[in-house]
Amino acid sequence: MKVFGFFLLACLTIAALQATFKVLLVILAILLAWGVFFRPRETLGFLAFFLLWSAVQNHFLVCAALFGLIAVAKRQENSNKK
Repeated sequence: MKVFGFFLLACLTIAALQATFKVLLVILAILLAWGVFFRPRETLGFLAFFLLWSAVQNHFLVCAALFGLIAVAKRQENSNKK
C-alpha cells in the first residue's frame, strides 16, 4: 500500500510539472506574438539568429560549405562591379 502511495504521488507530481510547462509554453507563445506585432525586426532577427546557430551546431560541414559558397559568390559579385 505504501508503494501505491509513492506511485500516486509521483504521478501527481509529473502531472503538476506538465501543467506548469504547458502554462509556460502558452506564455512564451503570447510573448512571441507580442514581439512580432510590436517589434517585428528584432523578434524575427532573434529567431533567425538562433535558427542559424542551431543549423551550424547540427550540420557544421554543410553550413561551412554554404558560407564558403556565399563568400565566393559575393567576391565574384564585387569583382564584376569594378
